[in-house]
Amino acid sequence: HLDSGYKCEKCGKTGKATKTSQLASIPPILTLHLKRFRYGSMSSGPRSARAEVGPSGSAKIEGHVNFDNILNIKPYLTDELTKTTFKTGICRLFAVVVHNGKNSHSGHYVAYVLSLKNNKQWWKMDDANVVQVDAREVLACEAYMLFYRVVDHP
Repeated sequence: HLDSGYKCEKCGKTGKATKTSQLASIPPILTLHLKRFRYGSMSSGPRSARAEVGPSGSAKIEGHVNFDNILNIKPYLTDELTKTTFKTGICRLFAVVVHNGKNSHSGHYVAYVLSLKNNKQWWKMDDANVVQVDAREVLACEAYMLFYRVVDHP
């Protein structure tokens, strides 16, 4: 939903409006990059009070964003792509990158990666430290990037 609404070119009235986007193509690996940094004025938004501004005026957008092990992308594809290419549109999560820090100029990255040998075993990669973790920890993290494998990619 667009906050400002839509102004009709014919009658000049402003009404409610929504904007949608559809994907016309999909790579075998779907990479979703979540917006975790805000630049410029930090006075707007509910999280601005606890955001630490960095040297370039950036601040981290904190908080958990829900995501699942399985993502159905079929509702986001064009009709043509759905009919000709993909049977199910199912994607399986296999990696997550997390940024720990307060702004874009400081912090540390950690990756969670699903085992190739055992598709139920998750590993946390933190520099030289590699430890096995539960899937619940992965799904509860503050994701920065999500990597999905498209199951029925042609």
